[in-house]
Amino acid sequence: MRMRTLALGLAALLAAPLASHAADSLNGAFFTGSIGKSWYNGDTSMFGGSSVNDGKTAYAATFGMRWNGWGWDVGYVNSGNFDLIGGNGPRVKVKGWTLGPNYKFMITPHWFVGARAGFFHYDITGIAPTKQTGTRLYGGVGGGYDFNDGVGLGLNYTYYQAKKNGASYDFGALMGTVELRFD
Repeated sequence: MRMRTLALGLAALLAAPLASHAADSLNGAFFTGSIGKSWYNGDTSMFGGSSVNDGKTAYAATFGMRWNGWGWDVGYVNSGNFDLIGGNGPRVKVKGWTLGPNYKFMITPHWFVGARAGFFHYDITGIAPTKQTGTRLYGGVGGGYDFNDGVGLGLNYTYYQAKKNGASYDFGALMGTVELRFD
């Protein structure tokens, strides 16, 4: 897990010089790298309890395009491991791909708010001998500060739905984000 987090951070740092050929923040291609905490919001009754050891490290990356603030992105998110029933039950991990529209609105020349939503194609591991997959929805909001046309920092909350065989493995994630924009 730490290696993945380190690799994601290193990739963002190595890509930063490319932002010198940046588009404005409402138009063009962008890459985001995010890291933060996730909270399990699903149902644990099928495991005989209601306690969850959550607040795990989550990470995500997206790539997309925007035109006049409106755009599309594709991404990957990993919830980290959730220990159901206070660590005595199965260790569940939800991860998967996202695809959906996004919107960014500049409040001032540097401060922005945004939203995104779409489809979340997930894998759930740890509850069965094999991973379980499905597709549900996700949605999120956030805000931040653009330092220039190529680099911005933000704070976002996104809720991911993941349901399988009548059980909910939904989680929310609060993450800090670095956004790099390109022509």
